[in-house]
Amino acid sequence: MRFMEVIDYVMNTPQNTNPAVLSTILHDLIETEIAKSTNPLYKVTVSDDIDADEDLFGKTVSDIQSPIQVVEDVIYGQSKEIDYPNFSSKPNEKHGHYIAFHVSQPENITGATIKVNGVTLDSDGIIVLILDRDGMKPKAAKIEITKDGYDKAEIVLDLSRIEFLYN
Repeated sequence: MRFMEVIDYVMNTPQNTNPAVLSTILHDLIETEIAKSTNPLYKVTVSDDIDADEDLFGKTVSDIQSPIQVVEDVIYGQSKEIDYPNFSSKPNEKHGHYIAFHVSQPENITGATIKVNGVTLDSDGIIVLILDRDGMKPKAAKIEITKDGYDKAEIVLDLSRIEFLYN
């Protein structure tokens, strides 16, 4: 939850809400923001910096999506409905909407492991996510960064602003 969302929540909360609950929410938000500003693992960069002709399992970026834009932790853009037989061996993941983006290693950190929705990122830093599986459309993607198995950071990307284009 971003700071402005918390302020909005507090301003629009019914009067009978327990002040301890609001205090806990604000405390957690402050702790998270402090961790992000001091923990070098949070210095991961998520970008749309992928060549449109880049081959991703038999499809190009331009086959998968219109240009996307990453602003802070929100991804904007359009995902095209496609057949994608090389994406997965699972039948329910061979057709649908996908999104591709680039995640870079944190600055001045070597040996960090980055996972996006549980999938370990290859060295090229490019991830392709399926956005609709079995009728479900995820609203977020979780990026986990670990170093030496114990130092950990998590970033949640908002995918709700991606428009789905249908054939």
